[in-house]
Amino acid sequence: DPFVTNESTLAWSENEGEFVRGDRSPALHPPRWPFDSFFGPGASWVDRERGYIYFFGVRTYQAGFPVRLARVRATLSALHDHLQYEYWTGSTWQRPDPADEYALARLADPAADLLPGSATQNTRPEISIAYNPYVDRFTMLVQNDATPFMNEAQTFYQLWEAKKLEGPWTRVDTREDLVLKAGTYGAYMSDHTLAEGGRDVYFALSDWDL
Repeated sequence: DPFVTNESTLAWSENEGEFVRGDRSPALHPPRWPFDSFFGPGASWVDRERGYIYFFGVRTYQAGFPVRLARVRATLSALHDHLQYEYWTGSTWQRPDPADEYALARLADPAADLLPGSATQNTRPEISIAYNPYVDRFTMLVQNDATPFMNEAQTFYQLWEAKKLEGPWTRVDTREDLVLKAGTYGAYMSDHTLAEGGRDVYFALSDWDL
């Protein structure tokens, strides 16, 4: 305490073999996002039509930090090369400068924020993304800790939506429907957990007090 993540990276398996971690594969160079970047654990969403993989990240269990966005072409060579990843700056997609490989992952400009960070918006890294055809919006389900990462009396979830992954993202008014009992965390949905064309949204939770 406080919780510390050394770095975040990818792991992959080829031909049903053992998983290989990005920090243990010297021949390849996938992202190894450092602790002080905005890309701790988060969510990914695959755009199969345009051939991109999008990564939504947040600084892990650090109060008041925003959600950010990166993407890469959905090819093995691109996935394994951190310099081919692009970062959303708030107005454009930009690739890193080899002289400072993770400067964009640490970008201080709040224009790049998808979801804000503040004294009352403390987004946990358990994020999920889906495209909902019923409302023709991308939807993001997050858990917000009003008191940063403490054992609160209730657990607060939020649903955000946007026409484009880059935003702008707006919070959906769910009233008390997503205020749940303490001890739950997660809130994982995907394109595959939608029913009735997206009219019904199912999501999974964990409960650490069982």
